[in-house]
Amino acid sequence: FFSDEINFKEWRMIGADALIEGRFRIEGGRLVVEVKLFDTVSGKTILGKRYIGNPGKPRRLAHFFSDRMYRELTGRPGVFTTRILFVSKRTGNKEVYLADYDGRNVIQLTRNRSINLSPRWSPDGKKILYTSYKKGYPYLYMLNLRTGRETIISRKRGINIGGRFSPDGETVALTISTKKSPELYLLEPFKGGYRRLTNNYSIDVSPTWSSDGKKIAFVSDRSGNPHIFVLDLPTGRTRRLTFRGRYNSSPAWSPEGSKIAFACSVTTGFNICTVDQKNGALSQITYEGNNKSPSWSPDGRFIVFSRDSGSTSHLYIMQGDGTGIKRIKTGGDTETTPAWSPYLH
Repeated sequence: FFSDEINFKEWRMIGADALIEGRFRIEGGRLVVEVKLFDTVSGKTILGKRYIGNPGKPRRLAHFFSDRMYRELTGRPGVFTTRILFVSKRTGNKEVYLADYDGRNVIQLTRNRSINLSPRWSPDGKKILYTSYKKGYPYLYMLNLRTGRETIISRKRGINIGGRFSPDGETVALTISTKKSPELYLLEPFKGGYRRLTNNYSIDVSPTWSSDGKKIAFVSDRSGNPHIFVLDLPTGRTRRLTFRGRYNSSPAWSPEGSKIAFACSVTTGFNICTVDQKNGALSQITYEGNNKSPSWSPDGRFIVFSRDSGSTSHLYIMQGDGTGIKRIKTGGDTETTPAWSPYLH
């Protein structure tokens, strides 16, 4: 384990720039893991950590070290300890689930045997929003993941869907149906009170916040077919962002703010596209299957999405340019509307 026991020359000969070595033991019923990261060129230790945890959850400790190693090598935080929300029908009902970013350690969060939709994270990762029909109507709920306390935060007549926390966690954007049509609103869940953002006879849904909290992208059919629009909150001005495709939906703003990912129907079926939020340049990044509901990783490097394959739907991860597509295996099927967590502490 120690550096003087390692022949770094041999590792350099096979092209290794870095080397990880570790050992573990069970001590007092706890798992003790010691890991070191070496620079094979200098033979020096870059990072050394000692973790103590549950013997039944060794992967969690590995994820903690992976995050630290990634930060040490790149200067940026890793996503190995992040998690993903999604909806699954594995019990026969649409319930909300939680899993590690790679699909392991699945936890069922709702058990109301009803229809639960569109879960989304709070910026601190301690709460989630979702719409549920468990009381017979589509109300918007907030669930505290630490205490398990559930609260209805919007129960207007009609629909209360698409709830999304603002970057500061103080405001929620959502769609509420009115006498005219479904419109966008802002809600302060901890203070109460609504602010109407749109007022027309079109359908305005699926709000997503920019990272600075000053803009909201959403879907509207005001131009005929559903397209992506951007609302500037300080001025109230709205501009159309997409012009290609018959049906564009489920926008997700990238963490750094330059792109919006969305489900696009440019040819047949749905694929994942990205659009530059400044100049409107569109890029299609998936070409197989029926792909929906993109969500960015907190570092903006990856996108999780759902892909329909006949009667089933599974979750997939890819890089932000569409390369490296890989299925996330959670042990279930009919998985939809994934949401990647923020960095969790």
